[in-house]
Amino acid sequence: MLQLPYMGYPEFGVVGGVNDYDHFWTSITNPGKQWSYGAVKFTDASIWMSQLPQVPSDEQVSLLRAAGFCAIHLDTRGYISEQLAPVQQDLQSRFGAPVATALTSDDGVDQWELYDIRRAPAAPEEAAQAFLHQPFIEIDYNTATPRESLMQQSWWWTRDNVALIDLVPTKPEWPVTGITGAIAAPQCGPVPVTVTLTAGDEQVMTTVLAKPGDPAPFDLALQQPAAGTAILTVDTPGEGCPVNESAERAFAQVLDLEPR
Repeated sequence: MLQLPYMGYPEFGVVGGVNDYDHFWTSITNPGKQWSYGAVKFTDASIWMSQLPQVPSDEQVSLLRAAGFCAIHLDTRGYISEQLAPVQQDLQSRFGAPVATALTSDDGVDQWELYDIRRAPAAPEEAAQAFLHQPFIEIDYNTATPRESLMQQSWWWTRDNVALIDLVPTKPEWPVTGITGAIAAPQCGPVPVTVTLTAGDEQVMTTVLAKPGDPAPFDLALQQPAAGTAILTVDTPGEGCPVNESAERAFAQVLDLEPR
């Protein structure tokens, strides 16, 4: 069972109305199932989960199906009212009404919802294993903003002409082999953006025309897997957008990174 919203373990803090360790209640009340919460932060068991968007995409659900997941458990207390309705609508549009609900207080409102994802197609087993052992995305916050996520998308904004993103393998047997993603521009775009993946002596790169609100996809694959850290460089020419728009959204938006 994939539990949403994502909460790291241990000592993650409060998310909306969900307290630290509240996600354990499901496993206590239903020990016959396996639950995603409890994997230790920054380990191979949890990195894939922490790098999901707010709601997993169809492609990610297919990977989860191949990895043995059968449902998404939603704790509605983790979202403010403006966020909750779109999340529920998204899940219901793809998986139907919740197959189970539960109250966790006396206010009469369903606060736990379970969505059956077994009708989703399963990805190949090899792809699912690579997904579960994906590299850790480590951001240089001097050159890029912290990660943001809304629904099925996640992104970073670059703060400078050149932004650096490390891809750190979690285990030697799962080296970095490439990365996919997309690039968009601030409102003053469009602008050509060059993305480069460097691992040792190997470099692969591509240049895309980034447009405002219209992400341009990219796919970089290494010829030789990198057992060590690989570096993704996002190079945006020019002076960026005027500061009066947003100093932190001046160069490029990096979306939906999927390292492998």
